Amino acid sequence: MKRSSKPHRLKRRLAPHRAASAFALGLSLAVASAASAQTTYGTLSNFDVFNDTGQECHGFEIELEGISPADVTYTFGAPYERYGDPTIEPYAGGVYVRYKSPWDPVNSKFTEATPLAPAVIAPTDGHACWTGGSGNYLTSGCEHFGIGLAANPTRTTYRWLVADPAVPGALQPAGTKVSIPAPVWNVAPAPVPGPPVVQAVLPPEPAEVQSQWGDAMWVKVFKTEAANPADLDHLLTDDPAVPQEPAETEMEWKLLQARPNGAGNDELVNEAQAGNGAESVTRRYEFYEYTGVYDPETHEAMCADGSCDLPADGELGNYIGAQMAAVNLVPPAPAPVTLTVGKLGNGDGSITSAPAGIDCGASCASDFAVDSVVTLGEQPAADSFFGGWSDACSGAASSADVTMSAAATCTATFHLLSESADLDVTPKLPRSAARAGHRVRQTVIVQNLGPALASGAVLTFSFPTLSAEDAATIKSQKKCSIAGAVVTCPIGDLPAGRKVRRAVTVQPAAPGTVDVHVAATSAAPSVNPAASAEDVAIAVQ
Repeated sequence: MKRSSKPHRLKRRLAPHRAASAFALGLSLAVASAASAQTTYGTLSNFDVFNDTGQECHGFEIELEGISPADVTYTFGAPYERYGDPTIEPYAGGVYVRYKSPWDPVNSKFTEATPLAPAVIAPTDGHACWTGGSGNYLTSGCEHFGIGLAANPTRTTYRWLVADPAVPGALQPAGTKVSIPAPVWNVAPAPVPGPPVVQAVLPPEPAEVQSQWGDAMWVKVFKTEAANPADLDHLLTDDPAVPQEPAETEMEWKLLQARPNGAGNDELVNEAQAGNGAESVTRRYEFYEYTGVYDPETHEAMCADGSCDLPADGELGNYIGAQMAAVNLVPPAPAPVTLTVGKLGNGDGSITSAPAGIDCGASCASDFAVDSVVTLGEQPAADSFFGGWSDACSGAASSADVTMSAAATCTATFHLLSESADLDVTPKLPRSAARAGHRVRQTVIVQNLGPALASGAVLTFSFPTLSAEDAATIKSQKKCSIAGAVVTCPIGDLPAGRKVRRAVTVQPAAPGTVDVHVAATSAAPSVNPAASAEDVAIAVQ
């Protein structure tokens, strides 16, 4: 089966008119710890595929092992090809991306079909088999499919879907698979300081009969490195960025064939340390039919040279297709740091974060990227109110930002409404105009709006702009204390609904303005602390 392709970008539906008889795959990986490898950007691929199954098809499926539906970020579909958008169907080991024709129950038939391809299949430019491609798309026996992923599947398999004769309206895989393998990349640090080790593992197609060897194919591998990242637009058969010159041959010939019962040691593994300054590694795989002799009982390829290192006369068949794959080598992202949220007080409430991660009570700790800014927001319970932030967060606003330069803890305090004692401060204006050289009186009424007792209440007068000479004239009631330009008047326990009155006097020497700040506090929490303070400006003539 011949195919050709050109990568889509995630935000594009169409691609420039290029390439022939190839399948393209691109991915970017981060260098991981010595014991593992981590995919960070995933893959993007697209291809034209011909129906050479021998029968009319009504869909197509892409089986992706080792990923979840959340990893599928893009699919090529409506309105550009007859099957429209595919379905994303998870199973225990991965995901199926399935393109399926609608079923007409009245006439008992599928409404869309891919006809059989002609006997002689001409290579396409990689995106001809869709509504805006070749003029004979509907009758060409060819379809265009595409998919973007945020993870690296452990195996990718393609199958045409045909009508299930036993179940009207159901589809089943055709007997013929699209048999061009996809490599799995691994990137790990070198055992000594230096560039990372880059490995590409190409698995063979599994055997149809598990007790026998699978079908064999010849593979030729080309490799190149570049001092700049690979671009998906360049993963094309005819692009100079893709290795195909004799000097870029990494492996002249290799027979790829699955062993019986998945016994292993049958993968094509290419591994080497990247060169200094390399930011990308690109490999191009050419696939050819094996037309040599098979063992009649085990189906093992019986190469003439005994080792299957070089095709002999009669063993090298038609060119099947090519696959291009690239890996961009990027430094590992710093390990995330943990933000922990705590709660204090007798009340309760919820705390959430943006970006998401904190949802406290259920989840009061989450990891975030280093140097990211996390915004915490609070929502008190119906019987509670918010009292403010502490630790790495501060203030009484409903939200607080914390920069995650390191692990951090933020604490939110919630109080019960029944425990609040709101002290309302009301300054009284002087009865007559204030005059320089005369004593000016400032009276304040403090009322506890409740509902709880305001225990240990205190009223404070401060004169922020008063000169030292004028501050020396401040007088107050006996229970109040004077320290410079600040007067502190203990009130004691103030029950809900009760009021008290306190006053101070000052004798300014010259005309101007006397600024007074008054504030009341108590040991009980306050729902509206802003009402407990006032600023007064007394004009002195």
